[in-house]
Formats: sequence, C-alpha cells, structure tokens
Amino acid sequence: MMYDDRYLEYVELFNERDFYDCHEVLEDLWLDNDGPDRRFYQGLIHLASAFLLLLRGKLNGSRARFASTIVYLSEYPEHFHGLDVSDLKTNASFWLNELNQSAQTTYRESQVPILKLA
Repeated sequence: MMYDDRYLEYVELFNERDFYDCHEVLEDLWLDNDGPDRRFYQGLIHLASAFLLLLRGKLNGSRARFASTIVYLSEYPEHFHGLDVSDLKTNASFWLNELNQSAQTTYRESQVPILKLA
C-alpha cells in the first residue's frame, strides 16, 4: 500500500521519540483529510501528544490524551493503514491505568511502542 509521506514521517519520528515533530507533521495530514481516516490520524496525534505531555511531567494532560487516543482508535479495525491498532489501544490503556493509579508515573522508554508498518 502507498502511504502519504507525512504518515511515513510520523512513524519514523514517533520511533525516534520525537513526539513534538511527529505530532506536527501528522496534524498537516489530519487537516487535509475530511474522510474516514481523519479520526484515525487524530488518534495518532493524541498518542504522540500523550507521550510528549508525559515526558514533560504534565500527567493530567497525558491522561486525557491517552483516554482520547483509545476513543479515536476504537473506531478502527484491529489492523489499519499498516499499524496494529489493537496494540496501540492496549498500550494507551496501560499508560492510562498507570496514570490513574499513581501520581508519580514517569515516562519509561521500554513501555513506549515501536510503530511497524505491515
């Protein structure tokens, strides 16, 4: 499947843990899209911003973004645009649970998914 360059750049930047820039690049694609993929892109934007907020210690904002990530991605099948959506929702749920259980939650690289396009 052919993917938009901005989508591919998002995946690359996310895997480099450049959450700010990957959020920005996908926002352009999201704004250009008014079709059924729009909320999928929004979910990925929220996922990146959730990790950015977590890195910055903004736990309430991170919690809200992980929750909205789950909502947005729940509208899509288990595999969509080459990504394992169910794994992303599971990961967001893990972090949401962590944030709900402890005010001392911190970013842990080992618990951040690596995005792999099928």
